[in-house]
Amino acid sequence: MRDEAQITARWWSEQIDRSGLTDAHINHFRQTLEEQLLARFDGHWYPHEIKRGCGFRATVFDARMDTALSRSADDAGIPDLEERLPRAIVWCNPGEVKVCSLNDDRISMIYNGGKDTPAATADTAPSPRLQQHQRPFEVIRSKDKEDPSSGSAGNFELLDKTRNVH
Repeated sequence: MRDEAQITARWWSEQIDRSGLTDAHINHFRQTLEEQLLARFDGHWYPHEIKRGCGFRATVFDARMDTALSRSADDAGIPDLEERLPRAIVWCNPGEVKVCSLNDDRISMIYNGGKDTPAATADTAPSPRLQQHQRPFEVIRSKDKEDPSSGSAGNFELLDKTRNVH
């Protein structure tokens, strides 16, 4: 659960338009969002039924912003978050994290518990909105489990790679 929450928080933090922000703002946002997601997922995490509760665990920014995102931005002192993020849904399930760009309804797998995912095809190009902020990425767990500078367990490497998961 911690890995998936960390990956979800990192994905959202990587999407933020950083104009006028420092790394401290972004790191504080990421850490606060991770904590909020872990609290949300507590009691709603079913490793043997990964789809059960997936709507509850989704982080959504469509017509309205998910409260976990807005609270994390407020806590980190990030103004105008709704103008800094793409419209997207991130599903955080046991062993997998998927992103749906609401601009083109494409779904990208960004984490699948270290299992191989299907190779990208020509029709899975990232949406224009996601390209504006950050290309989609694949998260791979590195060998060193702790990164003392991150303030969070686990160290993840981000690789640019769109994944098609139709």
